[in-house]
Amino acid sequence: VISSSSSQKCLIMLDDIDRMFSLSNDINGKSSSHSDAGSSAQFYIGRRCKALFVTILDALREHRPSAEDNGHLLLLCTSRSRCVEVVDRFDCTFRRGQLEENQRRQLITSCLSMSNAEDVCDRVDDDDDGCGNVKALLSLIVHHSAGRSAFELSQCCREVILSCVKSSISLNEEKSSSTIFLRRLQCLDKMLQTKSPQSLRGGSLDGIVDMRVYTPEELQSKLTIDTSGAVEFPLLGSGAKRAHEALMNVVITPLCRSDEIRSLLYGGSGSDQCFVDVKPIRVGALLAGAPGVGKTSLAYHCASLAAKMARVSLLDVSCTSLIHKEIGGSERAVQRLFAAVRAAAPCMLLLDGIENVAPRRDNDNTSEGTMDRVLSTFLTEMDGIESDGGGASGNVAVIGVTHNPDLIDPSLLRPGRLEKTINLGAPDFNARKEIIAGEIKDVVMDFTSSGYFDAKNKDDVSNFVATESAGMSAVEAIAICREASMECLRELNFEATRKPVLTYEHFKSAIKIMKGKNNG
Repeated sequence: VISSSSSQKCLIMLDDIDRMFSLSNDINGKSSSHSDAGSSAQFYIGRRCKALFVTILDALREHRPSAEDNGHLLLLCTSRSRCVEVVDRFDCTFRRGQLEENQRRQLITSCLSMSNAEDVCDRVDDDDDGCGNVKALLSLIVHHSAGRSAFELSQCCREVILSCVKSSISLNEEKSSSTIFLRRLQCLDKMLQTKSPQSLRGGSLDGIVDMRVYTPEELQSKLTIDTSGAVEFPLLGSGAKRAHEALMNVVITPLCRSDEIRSLLYGGSGSDQCFVDVKPIRVGALLAGAPGVGKTSLAYHCASLAAKMARVSLLDVSCTSLIHKEIGGSERAVQRLFAAVRAAAPCMLLLDGIENVAPRRDNDNTSEGTMDRVLSTFLTEMDGIESDGGGASGNVAVIGVTHNPDLIDPSLLRPGRLEKTINLGAPDFNARKEIIAGEIKDVVMDFTSSGYFDAKNKDDVSNFVATESAGMSAVEAIAICREASMECLRELNFEATRKPVLTYEHFKSAIKIMKGKNNG
């Protein structure tokens, strides 16, 4: 390379050099101390490649051109992470962070071939095509695309243009530029709701953390709408409603109305200029309750409402998958998880079993103090430390789920982290009765052989089971009905020719079995 560049100009570009260095540090997120022969071979190959690359860089810098040399050599490298080993060997380092709001607005308008979008917005009527003002729709898309990269936004815009062109050709439509721009914005808004952020695709966290990603469209499909058009609440009982109101006030409302919150906290009229150098809104709550009371169902319902209001994605993480047996693997998993979460903002992070990564200090039974280090890493990430790429990320809400809040370190429950503990108790008598009534509504029952003190109808059965299941969760109440069905089938020896019919005695037997399981 040096000899060829002595008489001509030469440009060398190396893309993702951090992949080469990662071979000498870890392999697929795991430690290099493996007994597997293939992993050891990759480790030593990575070390040799890294040493050779550093040697070549030093040779390029120490090379002294002669008087006959009139060429130039430019080495350009890209990396997704900061390579500490070689960053000092380059003359200049540029860091590209996430796009700011104005940059996203300019990118969307330019990619949609509407550089004069401001003039178009002024000419669009509020009621055109049943949609609101173009400015409002454009601001909504820009605000809720905070975690999208420039490549992802430009790719979505190109797909929108192609789909709109095909539809207009098939329909032979000729519309004004303002109407075309409005339709493209509507298609872009729908596309961003159906696609998960790029940082969560491509298996970037495979083998590191068990995570399920739900797009805004998937979350909205989970909502159940009644005949009057209102959203049905999935849980029953006054305690569940109080927990839902607390979760909406503490987490969902600040996440969906972040502009108003920033205006109240920092002043200003709510314009973009007023929020320069202001940290994004980060809220958190701890949802506690016994197993089976509906903690996850409540969190999913609130996430669906947030997706309907503010195009928010949901990241459901099992905290047990963050614990790795390799030294440093758990801390690295926590860091990579929160880096992906910040890049996917605005979003909600649901941490199921959070006591596994945030146990109380001084109760670590591991010889290396792994859990204390994991807790320190987790607290640092919860404080919203920006990634190496820089740039302000969007709003993030964190909901922790646990069955016992006493197992969690108190430092995680202070304001700024999981500042509110919301307790979700077992359903009351009326809730259990309504749950059981819904389970046996379509079940065939026989009351002809009922005694004087036995139940005479389904309402009596619901009262009896609700009374006997005091202190049980909703899942256990449903399990009683299923156990009664199994008792009926056992009496028939599971014969398909005879039609099963439930009786009051089947529910009495089921309650005895469930109480025996709980006491045993």
